[in-house]
Amino acid sequence: QCASFTAKSAGTMGCVRGFRTAYSTETTTTETKEESATGPQLVYASPLGHVLRRIKVLSLVSCSLTTLGAPGLILLGEGSVPAIAMGGLIISFGAMTTGLLHWFSKPYILEMRLDSTPGDVLTITKLDFFARKRTIPIKISDIRQPATARPLVSFLAHGRPYYFDSELVEDRALVRKLLPWQTPDRDVDPR
Repeated sequence: QCASFTAKSAGTMGCVRGFRTAYSTETTTTETKEESATGPQLVYASPLGHVLRRIKVLSLVSCSLTTLGAPGLILLGEGSVPAIAMGGLIISFGAMTTGLLHWFSKPYILEMRLDSTPGDVLTITKLDFFARKRTIPIKISDIRQPATARPLVSFLAHGRPYYFDSELVEDRALVRKLLPWQTPDRDVDPR
């Protein structure tokens, strides 16, 4: 059964393992009237969240395999200095690439839900280091303009960076509320 997900695109659409998939960057979600009336409304869903999760899992698996395989390489080299150096290099490379991927993708928001009742609280879903979903509640009043050269940062909240593609949020008033420092040229609705 394909659940409450629709996609507007000229691309293809299919149903895989009970989930509807669309090959497009423009997605919208539909919710039941009960869900939107009682709980937070979905205002943003990342089109690349599933891809990021798969990349992080692949990176963690490759880091684990290099960490487990390096001692075998050292044993095959009979404990020689070049074999130990190569094993250390392999472990360092695996750990460094996994760490850099996490640092680079840490601000990426998978999903944003807005709850207007307790004072405009955003519930943000992101991935942690082990590619597990983590939800973080943030008040809109706590959002600050980023003053960093770090890539993929839309705003800061409590000193932590967050990124979302503002062009995919249909509620332009919400985008202006979240990112008031954006220039009017970047805030033009292309539709």
